[in-house]
Amino acid sequence: MTIYNNFKVGVEIEFKGVRLAEVEDFMRRNLHDVEVRRESYNHRTRPYWKIVTDATVSTNAYSDPIGGELVSPPMRGEDAFVQLRKGLFVLNQMSGVRVDVDCGVHVHLSWADMTIDHAKNVVTRYGDYEEQIDTFLPC
Repeated sequence: MTIYNNFKVGVEIEFKGVRLAEVEDFMRRNLHDVEVRRESYNHRTRPYWKIVTDATVSTNAYSDPIGGELVSPPMRGEDAFVQLRKGLFVLNQMSGVRVDVDCGVHVHLSWADMTIDHAKNVVTRYGDYEEQIDTFLPC
């Protein structure tokens, strides 16, 4: 049995329709135990959730960005699922936030503590559920 506390995961959630400053303010007011900060676009790993522009969904990216990406810090175990649920719930409550076929969700897995059997398990599960996963994706 896989113990999720042994593996790091990171998540990126793209959205449209609202200014990043408003998303930051709304999330700070409604996520009391999860730190959220807005930053300019970057690939730096942070110990907090960050809100950044994303070229595929952001408009006005250099002045007053609308739409972007909510990026998690590296997380482990059940805490990853708890934080993800909280972040998605609050983002979903915000008026004007839209997700459409242009938006994506990216999941990053750290291979650092995985064995060959763990890696095979990830690939096998993807293969077993590929049709179901594809139903989430635009044609």
